[in-house]
Amino acid sequence: MAAAPLRYDGAVMRRLLPRLLVSALLAGVASAAAQEPDHDLLTLTSGERLVGELIDLRDGRYWMLLTDGRMVSAELRTVVSVEMAGSARELVAVENLPLPDWSTPQEEGQRPIAVGFDFGLTQRLRLRFRQPGPGVAHVDVTVGGALMVGPGVGPALLAGTELALFGRSPVHLTVSALVGPALVWGSPYPFVGVGTGLQVDPKGPGEFHLGVTAGTTFNTAGVVPDLSVSFLW
Repeated sequence: MAAAPLRYDGAVMRRLLPRLLVSALLAGVASAAAQEPDHDLLTLTSGERLVGELIDLRDGRYWMLLTDGRMVSAELRTVVSVEMAGSARELVAVENLPLPDWSTPQEEGQRPIAVGFDFGLTQRLRLRFRQPGPGVAHVDVTVGGALMVGPGVGPALLAGTELALFGRSPVHLTVSALVGPALVWGSPYPFVGVGTGLQVDPKGPGEFHLGVTAGTTFNTAGVVPDLSVSFLW
């Protein structure tokens, strides 16, 4: 028995065409959603959400490439949560992330207390207390010999303290105070002075000092120049 020939029914096709178009559109949307790559998500304290690829974590900031191609960064303290892309988004609280301590400017391997010596116009022993804040780099206690400049003055044995500012800079402004006996016309007199200077502190144990301390021996004025190299460990 021969099969019945296929017959085109225009009325039926006109009724089915809208359904077919809707089904094809839904299938295309589902396919595009399935192929769309997942993204990382940062939620900020302001409520803003950054969507894109988390590129780096440095200088106390998240660096993120947004989906529109812009590179942005957000401070760690402004981020509430991090959602990493994957087959299932992983929500990680910021306080649980294995992040470095960005509150300290100290380099890796530096100890909070260091000892060393100065070599130059001043010959001193130096005890350093490093500070974690950005304002003060360290506080030093010094003791040693210096050659004073002034009418009748000569060598002096001085002890004092030195405050180095700008903790995150390799060049520090220093403020210091010195006291101790100094020879004036061959006799010892007490010297009291205050000073300022610059300290260049590159990576490593060595650093360079340039400064001056001015004061009085209660008999005459004197100046203690500081041009020296220090080594601390």
